[in-house]
Amino acid sequence: GTDACCSSGCALVDSDHDGICDRDDVCPADTDNDSDGDGFCIGLAFTPPKIGGGDPCSRPPGTGEWVKPRLTMTRLGAPAGDEKLGLKGAFTISSDGPTIAPETFGVHLRILDRAQNIVVDEHVPGGLFPIGGQRIGWKVAGTPPRKWTYSDRVNTPPAHNGIAKIAIAEKANVIAVAVGGVNGTYGLAPGQEPVTVDFELNDTAFPPGALPGVDQCGEVAFKLAPSIPSCQFSGGALGNQKLICR
Repeated sequence: GTDACCSSGCALVDSDHDGICDRDDVCPADTDNDSDGDGFCIGLAFTPPKIGGGDPCSRPPGTGEWVKPRLTMTRLGAPAGDEKLGLKGAFTISSDGPTIAPETFGVHLRILDRAQNIVVDEHVPGGLFPIGGQRIGWKVAGTPPRKWTYSDRVNTPPAHNGIAKIAIAEKANVIAVAVGGVNGTYGLAPGQEPVTVDFELNDTAFPPGALPGVDQCGEVAFKLAPSIPSCQFSGGALGNQKLICR
């Protein structure tokens, strides 16, 4: 018989070939097995106590952390669909890591609330501006490339949950990122802060099963004030609620 560990032919059932049978593997679709311990596997498949898949940033704690991160989310609450988002900051990537190419592989932005529920989870694909004659896609500057800019001038609201613009710049393995979003739906309310932000530069470059720590990504886990960096809500009526993290 079979039990997701041994096949009917007495062979090990091990989808990701990491030596752990699927029955006992918390991340059966990737060899990373949640190296950063955040509860999310790289692949979409996961087994409790893991809580989800598709982790944008699996770098171990203490690496890929943001410098001077700032996140603002405004007009939170009813009505849905008019929220705004602004994200800025910088993080260091490995000097011997994969080449950065968002115009080919796209990027992945994920924001989690304090209970690790997903608030934003957007895969912005590659493709040079304009795509198919439409004013959407990536512009690349520098030889070799050092700056990348994504813009969506076609859709109202922008196609990827309000993300209208992304600017990325690299200098000496330091990545500066700025993201702007309008008319998104973010569904965050007081009591759900602080948040964690993950930003992956090469979204589709490495499929599940890649070696741990190869991600060209950054992660910042904000805290509650007075810690730094921290998140605080402000505003009056529910529709005017604003989250500021810095």
